[in-house]
Amino acid sequence: MAKRKERCNKLKRAMALGNLEQEKVKIIFIDNEGFKRVETTIWGVTDKNVILKESTLIPLGRIVSVA
Repeated sequence: MAKRKERCNKLKRAMALGNLEQEKVKIIFIDNEGFKRVETTIWGVTDKNVILKESTLIPLGRIVSVA
């Protein structure tokens, strides 16, 4: 539970940096095919998803790490 909250806080910080300074973040997540990595700007964070450009959603439960 603590790791989930920490990831959510990192995502919210990354979203703020992206909106203010166009900083990109690296997200590692798991989809049906395995591990994936993206480097992008976070546009939004909800209680269930991370919103990337072009309305791409990553469920919070699929995110492994944020850097």
